[in-house]
Amino acid sequence: MRHTLLLRRPDHVVQALVLLLTGLLFLTAGCTEAPTVSKTAADAVWPLSFDQVVPLSTPAWQLVGSRLQSIMSTVGTRFPHITENHIWQTSGTGDWTGGFFVGELWLMAAEAEKRNDPLAAVWRSQALTWTRRLEQRITDTGTHDLGFLFMPSWVEAYRQTGDERWRIGALQAAESLSKRYTPGGFIQSWGKIGEPPYAGTVIIDNMMNLALLYWAAEEGNRPEYAQMATSHALLTQQSHIRADYGTFHLVDFDRDTGVMLRGRTSQGLHDNSTWARGQAWGIAGFALVYRYTHNPEFLAVAERLADYFLAHLPPDHVAPWDLHAGAGAKKDTSANAITAFGLLAIANSLRQLGETTRADVRAAQARRLLEALHPYSIFANETLRTKGGLLTGGTYNYNADRAVEQSVVWGDYYYLKALLDLAAYEAK
Repeated sequence: MRHTLLLRRPDHVVQALVLLLTGLLFLTAGCTEAPTVSKTAADAVWPLSFDQVVPLSTPAWQLVGSRLQSIMSTVGTRFPHITENHIWQTSGTGDWTGGFFVGELWLMAAEAEKRNDPLAAVWRSQALTWTRRLEQRITDTGTHDLGFLFMPSWVEAYRQTGDERWRIGALQAAESLSKRYTPGGFIQSWGKIGEPPYAGTVIIDNMMNLALLYWAAEEGNRPEYAQMATSHALLTQQSHIRADYGTFHLVDFDRDTGVMLRGRTSQGLHDNSTWARGQAWGIAGFALVYRYTHNPEFLAVAERLADYFLAHLPPDHVAPWDLHAGAGAKKDTSANAITAFGLLAIANSLRQLGETTRADVRAAQARRLLEALHPYSIFANETLRTKGGLLTGGTYNYNADRAVEQSVVWGDYYYLKALLDLAAYEAK
């Protein structure tokens, strides 16, 4: 079932409706009065410059808050996934993306608290409500995407509240993910555990799910989880990454031995091209694995993957859906957002190592990627003033003609996360 809100009225009417819906939403969250922060103040100076976005100025903050509240009023209790014609398509159980919208709410809760925003408690209340909706996925052993689902949601809920409920649930989710670990030393990505045709298939996206295992290894005193994650990362490094540091989307392994059988693609241009979002997952994934392992080899891999991504961008610095798709190809802004997030993770790790100059170079690269996205953002894109997400121009699956140059919830999450991370980096 599609949940949509069609806003085709004059702007002042649209604004009134958004404010009314936002006020009602906050009231149902336990707030005793409607919020005083509105979209109107931000609209008065719209469009915003990129310098008003990093760090988030008051108008930028209001625009983000207004859009997220509008999305909630549009989708009801279902999880926003992708848009078609800039109308959100939703999932009742969260698909593989349910954690991202929850993660956006937790980012807002934390930022609101930093700002001493009077609505900080309301953002937290909304984040908690949406976090609970993922509880049914804790025991889901049928997917490798539990890191995507639970790191931005339940793990973040525990970090911000200290409530053991979220810690215990996230540990259970990590246990479910561990069931997909194979004798060959990798985590099966797709399909039922051990059953063809995907018994030995790994997609590069899976690098991002390893963080849940590493976190659980520390929090739950389960060192075997970290061993699983590191084994998977090493095998991905050996198999998915070609000599020039482009990447395969998929690799098929012998399930029992971990021997690579072939590299191929599902979402890329062809088997030996580099699907842009896959490259981005690799950059961010290896940067995160370094954070947990402190193995310099993983940090070096993340940097080389980033160099490849940057070298293959067109003049506008916005990634096409495949880095080999050629001039005029459709964009995938989510690949930029994920890569910016990964570059900032690299920069923070380099800074901790005392490599200040290299760190600043990586942060500057992240800034350039985010600035290139500015025309696609809620801060400057006319379409997003009344519908869609924080970012347009994302592509889910070009080959299947799904959400081509649209809003995608993971693009929104990593865009907001990278903007906040960049502001934090530059403030130090």
